[in-house]
Amino acid sequence: TRTPVQAIVEYYRLGMDTYQILTELPYITEAQLHDALSYFYDYKEEIETEIEADLSVIKEHEKEG
Repeated sequence: TRTPVQAIVEYYRLGMDTYQILTELPYITEAQLHDALSYFYDYKEEIETEIEADLSVIKEHEKEG
């Protein structure tokens, strides 16, 4: 779907349940959502590190702008 696992994880971390995520991302199936969350839990540390790195880049750009 070209939707990064990180994007799905961010919705999940915001407290959205699976129904809400599927409503927000109607082009993914329930199975794809569960696969993404399963992948996240298998590689949690790596994905969280990537999310934090992305947030750092965003914060730096905000400071520059």
